[in-house]
Amino acid sequence: NQAFQDCKKLKEVILPKGLEEIGYRAFSQCTSLEKIFIPKTVVRSGNFSGYFGRWFQGCDKLKEIVLEEGTSRIVEGSFNGILSSYKMVIPESVKEIGQQAFLYSTGIKKVTYGEPVKEGTIVIPKTVKSIGKEVFTGCSELETVKWPEQIKTIPNQAFQDCKKLKEVILPKG
Repeated sequence: NQAFQDCKKLKEVILPKGLEEIGYRAFSQCTSLEKIFIPKTVVRSGNFSGYFGRWFQGCDKLKEIVLEEGTSRIVEGSFNGILSSYKMVIPESVKEIGQQAFLYSTGIKKVTYGEPVKEGTIVIPKTVKSIGKEVFTGCSELETVKWPEQIKTIPNQAFQDCKKLKEVILPKG
């Protein structure tokens, strides 16, 4: 837990293939971190007193998160509390997004699928079949959601406290 916390000059990280767990708040307060590569082998997050993830809390300059193709699941709480506006393409290999994955990530402005990515956008591929509860809770800058047709259930509190949410586009049927 908190392995690289407060490493103020850290700008880019390429985590090694084979890494299975990222500790709780592993990169929190790395205020110069701009880009990180996360290998497909990461399947767990460390926790502290029942809280999990929050890997990049306080990383105010984070602009890009790259998930390796072959990643099958986004871990619970992993991108919780990111305040910067960053871009992320979720690989086609992802089948599940864990609960609270983007909780209180106020830099997210749009959740969509099949569109070009720019900062503030999370792109969900058509391969995702399950999204956990509270996944976008507290994303206070979130304005637009284009819900993928393959996900048949909107989980509990999925968009709670998304105060700027103006548009939700649901599939027909």
